[in-house]
Amino acid sequence: MTHPGEGTLQALLDGEVPAAEQDALKHHLKECGHCGAELEALRDASDQLSRALRLLDRPA
Repeated sequence: MTHPGEGTLQALLDGEVPAAEQDALKHHLKECGHCGAELEALRDASDQLSRALRLLDRPA
């Protein structure tokens, strides 16, 4: 498997990767430290954005 792009990693986080492709992608992520780190960075950024949006949604 080639290294997945950022769009593919984001699709995995969003649950948009077809089931037929998920196993190979997840296996690659376990074996490739670089791609695993990229996925974690995207997950962290998504979590930070979600927290920021929740803060903006709070009543004043």
